[in-house]
Amino acid sequence: MTMKLIFPLFMFIIFLLYGFQYFEFFEPLGWWQYLIAPLPIMLLVWLLFDTLNLLNLKEKRVGTGVGVMIIVSGLILNIVLDNFIFVN
Repeated sequence: MTMKLIFPLFMFIIFLLYGFQYFEFFEPLGWWQYLIAPLPIMLLVWLLFDTLNLLNLKEKRVGTGVGVMIIVSGLILNIVLDNFIFVN
């Protein structure tokens, strides 16, 4: 079985943003953070996958195991960044 490469890369980007505490930057905005914080992510995904179409990422397919490993590596990086680097 194969999957499109876009989904694991998108999940990897989301986990990295959580690891770098991107969403905590918008906390002072209150409820507006839920509307404003996703806008740069949507712009980034649109630029990377639709407009620039780097390396034909829309058509690339990878095996399910490779896709899962990309997602798990993003999760592991999130945990490492959150627990060891950005410790309060």
